[in-house]
Order: sequence, then C-alpha cells, then structure tokens
Amino acid sequence: MKLIITGCTGYVGEGVLLTALERSEVEHVLSISRRPCGISHPKLEEYVLPDLMQLQSGDELLAGYDAVLFCAGMTGGFPRDKFKTICHDIPLHLANILPNHQDLTYIFVSGEGAGKVKRDTEKALFAMDFKASYSYRMGIMKPMEAQKNSPKTIKMSNRWYKVAKFFHFANPMENIGLSMIECVKNGYDKKLIGIKDIDVLADRLKV
Repeated sequence: MKLIITGCTGYVGEGVLLTALERSEVEHVLSISRRPCGISHPKLEEYVLPDLMQLQSGDELLAGYDAVLFCAGMTGGFPRDKFKTICHDIPLHLANILPNHQDLTYIFVSGEGAGKVKRDTEKALFAMDFKASYSYRMGIMKPMEAQKNSPKTIKMSNRWYKVAKFFHFANPMENIGLSMIECVKNGYDKKLIGIKDIDVLADRLKV
C-alpha cells in the first residue's frame, strides 16, 4: 500500500511513520509537513510546504495513494482560531482536494474526549464518499524507542503507563501505526476507533 501521512514531525505522526516504514505491506510513504521530518528511508518521500492550506487539487504528488493518515493536530489550550485551522480546516481541505475518493481510506487522529471542533471534523469526513473513513480516539501512548518527538508532558504521563494500560486507557505507539495499516488493509466495523479497538486491530496484523 501507498500512504500519505501528515504530522510526521509530531509525536503521533512520527510513531506512525516509523511503524509504517518497517512494514512489508507499505510500499511507499509521502510525508506532508511544514518542515522535514529528519528521517531518511528508501520508502519515504517528503512534501514540505509552509502551509498545508496551500495544497491544491490536481497536484500530481497526491495521486496514486491508498490512504491518508492525518496525524497532524494539537490538544486544547491553544487559541481557538489556530486550533480550528489545524484540527478542522486543514484535514477537510486535504480531504476535499484528494483525487479518487472511492479508492481512498482516510484516517483522522482525534483523541479521547474529542471536543466540538474535532467532532465536527469527524462528522464531515464520515459524510464524504471515501472508500472508508475512521477517527482515532486515543488516550496515553507509550513512545517507541526510536522516537525523537516526545513532549515532556508525554514523558510524564508515561510514568503512569502500566496503570493506564491495565485500565484500558493506553496503547503502545507501535499499535497505533499497526492498527491504521490493518484498517487500510482489511477495514473495520466501527468508524470511531477507541483504545481497545486499536489493540484488537494491531493484534490482527501481528498474527
């Protein structure tokens, strides 16, 4: 499969990218980001531009892919206009300009306890004519050893990872990437992918 991944310079995107590059199912990855991701791999191509809203329909670099894994985003605490741009306007802009919706799977990284802006994004994506569309609502995520983009808050939260995992509020980052690949490969019967669903999907791919 050929994948477009956004947000590869961030925590989730980097983890998903590293997982995808190691999987035999993945032939090629196009990273779309505002700056280089700092990873070199024969499967990886980078599309760097300062504003993802500058992406236009008819762009040949966006053609021929099986799925978009939209991992760019932010949590609360930021100015509302900036939050809306990144978590609503950009993912929908990309969705609207992509060719061949009927052949594409679109995965949007939302988050556990998604607020109105992200729920509105989910609703709009689910209404589009994609082959399949999913929204990921994760909790605590344990970073992979190779990850460089782990914020201090993530490192602090991972002190409680074992407890959170026991109560089904956490996933290893590898499972996030694996579950997305499984969604693209074989689909899933839910559009909202929760913490337990992530582990179920990842285990399918590990068999």
